[in-house]
Amino acid sequence: MTHDKFLDFCILCGCDYCPVVPKIGNITALKLIRKYDSIEDIMENTSFDFPENYLNMFNDSKKNFYIFRDKLSVDDIDFVSSDVDIDGLKQFLISEVEMNENRVENTIKKFTNTYNK
Repeated sequence: MTHDKFLDFCILCGCDYCPVVPKIGNITALKLIRKYDSIEDIMENTSFDFPENYLNMFNDSKKNFYIFRDKLSVDDIDFVSSDVDIDGLKQFLISEVEMNENRVENTIKKFTNTYNK
């Protein structure tokens, strides 16, 4: 699958910039992307209920994903690592975001087990 097709697949699955199409999940989206050449072909040759103005939103979404294409180099990015502040994270999630304490504890436990490996 080309990068362009992969991006079409991702947008068709749903993204922040384009609404979800009813009855198109990741499996259906993959089948459609493999079968048809473009989103226009999908819209013309299937009976899915695409939202009004979907093609424009789809194309605008795609532009958003290409804003930095070929403009950044991994070698030019300064990566900085820092200590992990688990207690600060817990405090923030529980007090500021008001997440459930048990849920935070369980998720942090899973993260810590994975991170320490």
